[in-house]
Amino acid sequence: MEAPNGEWVGRLDDRAWGDRCNLFCYFSDVATGQTIRLSVFSSNSYRPYQRGPAFDEEAIGGVFRIRTSPSKNGLPKFLSAERAALP
Repeated sequence: MEAPNGEWVGRLDDRAWGDRCNLFCYFSDVATGQTIRLSVFSSNSYRPYQRGPAFDEEAIGGVFRIRTSPSKNGLPKFLSAERAALP
């Protein structure tokens, strides 16, 4: 799954537990409508790598300013998130 490289605004549409102590977070890019799946992990309290809320506690429908970058394996790396208002 591709994600924008850099900062973008996304709406949390859904979540699903993964098999590796992770939580998949499904976002819609507010600008393009593209659906993006990002993972957060129990080892980081289900938060993005650098900073942000614990997504196992966030409400579906919340809007966030998100920063992502490609990881070594080509999947998007969820770097940070902060609550935002719709643009």
